Amino acid sequence: MALPDYYVLEPMVLQGLSQYQKKCTMLDALCQGIESWWSVNSTEQSIVFSEDVVRRIVANWAEYIEDNTVHAARQIMMASNSAGKAINITSTTAAHAMSYKLTTMFDIPHGHAVALCMQHVWEYLLDHIPQCIDIRGTEHLQVVLNDIQRQISLDYFKQMCINLEMRCPVSRDKSNQLEELTESVNLVRLRNYPVAIQEDDIKRIYARILQDES
Repeated sequence: MALPDYYVLEPMVLQGLSQYQKKCTMLDALCQGIESWWSVNSTEQSIVFSEDVVRRIVANWAEYIEDNTVHAARQIMMASNSAGKAINITSTTAAHAMSYKLTTMFDIPHGHAVALCMQHVWEYLLDHIPQCIDIRGTEHLQVVLNDIQRQISLDYFKQMCINLEMRCPVSRDKSNQLEELTESVNLVRLRNYPVAIQEDDIKRIYARILQDES
């Protein structure tokens, strides 16, 4: 991976994005921060970056989206930079692993797809802590999840996605698309997820994401 010697963060660049671009790219950074935090590859340094991501976005996302201020854009850009530093150490996990085919199949921007997956893989994680595969054990994982909860809860994240109008895709061939989606999952990223998850579980998550054509 190529890393720069210097970088420039100019918040005014973000102010010129469309509302939808702002929402999607911000959610991608937020998901990167959360996934990096619970990743089996997390370190003390990556967790510092992850916490910075979540704290800045939670505190500033509404002002960034609704008021488009320079201050809020600066905070979001700094959060995004921290997200890049975090995943450079840990890589991403299940939400990203499951997102890529949603983007290509339904023409959904990456950040939108990741946010849809995040809601369900986070819920799955909370319900399956005993299936921890992190060598640091279930106690470590529970501490990490408690630390995340103090910054952002799953319910808060779900409501945030509703407020940002991150709608689920409509499926016209659900059975076949579920098979294709399940087979597409990036297994490398999935191995960074801290609990075991099976193919049938992945398919059930996709089934909850896809909306039937009315």
